[in-house]
Amino acid sequence: MVRELNDRDWRTKCWVTHKGSSKGGRPFDKGSLYQVLTNVVYIGKVRYKNEVHDGEHQAIIDTKTFEHVQSRLRRNG
Repeated sequence: MVRELNDRDWRTKCWVTHKGSSKGGRPFDKGSLYQVLTNVVYIGKVRYKNEVHDGEHQAIIDTKTFEHVQSRLRRNG
């Protein structure tokens, strides 16, 4: 999957800090892909420390799909 993302020239989120430094915009690696795949924001939730709460935004994917991905990640590492 990482190879496919990088073949498509997709990059991680890019932003500019308050001090004007550019951050992000790097090629995907295993860690950055894992962060995307485990981010509860995509199912309409937010994480605060160790707690997950309903967000005020709509989900991008359904919970069933998200849970399926989490199951595969646990099984395959």
